[in-house]
Amino acid sequence: MINRTLSRTLAAPLLALALAIAPAPALAAGSISPSKTELTEIAGGWKIFLTIKLAKKPATPHQTFRFSFTKKVYYEIFKDDAHGDAEQTRSVPITDAQPSVESLDVNFGDVKGQVWETTKLDFTIRRERGYEAGEYKVEVKDGDGRAVGQPFTIKLQGKNDTIDRRAIVMADGGKKKKEEKKEEKKEEPKPEEKAAAASDAPAAPDGDSKGAAAPPPPVEKKPGGCGCEVPGPAGDGRAALLLGAAAVGLSLSRRRRR
Repeated sequence: MINRTLSRTLAAPLLALALAIAPAPALAAGSISPSKTELTEIAGGWKIFLTIKLAKKPATPHQTFRFSFTKKVYYEIFKDDAHGDAEQTRSVPITDAQPSVESLDVNFGDVKGQVWETTKLDFTIRRERGYEAGEYKVEVKDGDGRAVGQPFTIKLQGKNDTIDRRAIVMADGGKKKKEEKKEEKKEEPKPEEKAAAASDAPAAPDGDSKGAAAPPPPVEKKPGGCGCEVPGPAGDGRAALLLGAAAVGLSLSRRRRR
């Protein structure tokens, strides 16, 4: 009886001691929640609005957080033979994407120097850093590597580059043009044109039409020179005078003889 009473008396202090020396569970790093999970693209970027609440006030107002964005779905825009020029959209699951990490300095204080356990944060992620329209899993950790809140998913709305899967892509809208070489046909001249051409043609010479016209006979040249004057317009006058003088002389000679 005494033993039972003693056991009950000692049980309560021992239980309290065990609870006191047991390791206390680590305090939660806090929570995080986005204002919107579907974001519209503006000038090549998406702006994220978050509310961060810590388990207790931080020692300093400025705390560093790491935001990991892991792509889970890619919004693909494509064209295919079935739809022609009409763009189609589909969601493509991504399983092996490496996370993109953004390290940000978050302020938990105000201008008066007071420190709070809750703050609001907004920042922009851009295409130039590798982000695309799709769905991303977001995980947040504090400067000590502890997870802040639970992971959440955001959807980045927008238009990615178009993928053309058509078999034949032509600049004229998909119509293939076949070039055919056609021989040019010469037009036959009209009857009146034939008659005009025949009248304009030179007349053929008399005689045998097969042979060409015979050239004039060559002028025979006398060998050597005789010292005589070549008959011509001036020479003919002088010869006439000489012949007249000779005739007069011959007539006078005959008269003398008689």
